[in-house]
Amino acid sequence: MGQQLPQEGRLAMKVRSSIRSLARQPGAQVIRRGTKVLVINKDNPRSKARQG
Repeated sequence: MGQQLPQEGRLAMKVRSSIRSLARQPGAQVIRRGTKVLVINKDNPRSKARQG
């Protein structure tokens, strides 16, 4: 369905399209905390998002 981004390699979880642009930014990490999928960015702490 195009949910995974094989060119990145580190993004293996299903990420909604509204969050995907933040997940592609340099320094972004997609993590799962419980049932929530979060995008955090160590380089730019202002860009973060939550799914679920």
